[in-house]
Amino acid sequence: MNCEMCYVRLDRAAVERGGGLHTAKEWIEIGQQMRDAGVLFLLLTGGEPLLFPGFRELYEALRQMGFVLTINTNGTAADVCGSRRKTSTMKTARASRCSSRI
Repeated sequence: MNCEMCYVRLDRAAVERGGGLHTAKEWIEIGQQMRDAGVLFLLLTGGEPLLFPGFRELYEALRQMGFVLTINTNGTAADVCGSRRKTSTMKTARASRCSSRI
């Protein structure tokens, strides 16, 4: 994607040169450290956080830790959460308009 308002403008090669993406397990471990440090609020953003492999696992683990979660999304993968809207524990998601250039 090439969202006009986004400051995250790394292509895949640049991400890999920087060590690649953290896994959901690594983010959960970071979440545990943050919980232990007294953090209460987390903002999940990206790129597009709903496209992250293991997003649901990560989201549910962070929720179980007691974090108040907000997601910034452009809505391209809204079905990840929307398909279970009636049973979802998601309280806040902020959608933005994104460039259609991919």
